[in-house]
Amino acid sequence: MFADDRFFPAAFQRDLARRRLGIDAPAEVPGSHCAYLAHPADVADALIAAAS
Repeated sequence: MFADDRFFPAAFQRDLARRRLGIDAPAEVPGSHCAYLAHPADVADALIAAAS
């Protein structure tokens, strides 16, 4: 999840991950709604860690 997203606040994203995906502690990446553009390495690292 993107920690600084103002469109989907962090609390909303955490609740959504817990209720719909069963994830209690989703990985948080710094950045806003398009963090994959501003922090591509952080997003890639989070995805690789989740896949492992």
